[in-house]
Amino acid sequence: MKHPHHLVFACCLAACHGVAPQLAAPNSDVSVALPTDEFPGASGMATGFDARTGDRSWQSDDEVVFALRLRKGEEVHRWLLRLRVVFGEQLVARIDNLPSQRIALWEERSWTYTVTDAGQRRDLQAKSRMLPVSAIVCDEHGKQLTKSLVKLPVQLLGRGLLPAVDTALSAARVQPGANETPQYRDESVRPLVEATLGLMSLLTVVQEDDALAEYFWQVVEKPSIWSVITGFGVKATFSMPFEKSVPATNLPPDLPAPGRAFVVPMQIDVNGSPALFLEVVATDAARPYSLCGGIVAAVARHPTNPDVTLELQLLAARLGEEDKAVKGSTRR
Repeated sequence: MKHPHHLVFACCLAACHGVAPQLAAPNSDVSVALPTDEFPGASGMATGFDARTGDRSWQSDDEVVFALRLRKGEEVHRWLLRLRVVFGEQLVARIDNLPSQRIALWEERSWTYTVTDAGQRRDLQAKSRMLPVSAIVCDEHGKQLTKSLVKLPVQLLGRGLLPAVDTALSAARVQPGANETPQYRDESVRPLVEATLGLMSLLTVVQEDDALAEYFWQVVEKPSIWSVITGFGVKATFSMPFEKSVPATNLPPDLPAPGRAFVVPMQIDVNGSPALFLEVVATDAARPYSLCGGIVAAVARHPTNPDVTLELQLLAARLGEEDKAVKGSTRR
């Protein structure tokens, strides 16, 4: 049984849908360090980090492993989340003794969003290939709790969050103002929309998993009875003011040097009230980090209870075995 709450992409950007919720500036020194001795089961899963390939496509058996830790006062819960590409954007076909051929195979999905430019509203589309990914959740000792098949957007996650950060920070420099949200014109807003959609797809994996959903919603401020009655249910909206992003100064231990890294703020509102604050640490999303959109850490905070936090840290990012046999790899 899936959790009854569902996130709705109702206010991605101020330029598209009005004024975004106000967030405090993220902490550039945000720290996520989940000790390996708290997750002994991680040794039985993929470990280490393969060198970035510069390629943002996905191949069979690309995988990432995350550690998650929920704190509620003295109560602590831990999990391991493994995402693995079932088959990549190209399959190798071999028939008898004939030369092998690569066959492209995927499903495409599109999302429609609206921009307002010079008083005129226009509908634009974001598109991405979708590939099946196995999502396995284990406890900290490696005991499997759930296994599911999800479809994730290759191109959206392959671009990651950094193009959106660059676009927003550039617009903020051109349009300075401490309390103003930069305005974007037509296609210039696309990187922000694509990054938000990509992160939402990852959040949906956690939000809809039978083992994680119940705990995820413990970090979220529950809506009041009155808002449920007047709103005819629960509506969650998702916003990311990329212009508030700051360079990350504290990365998870054992992570290879990522080049650039930023802390990106995010907020979820439930029935119009702040329900969750999130700080995401994002790096270059080249393979094998494209499967997770370049996200290497995150801290989710309850908006009114500082004793409730959910932390996430990337423990491994690996290339598929067939690809490594061809290109070689560097493990750390």
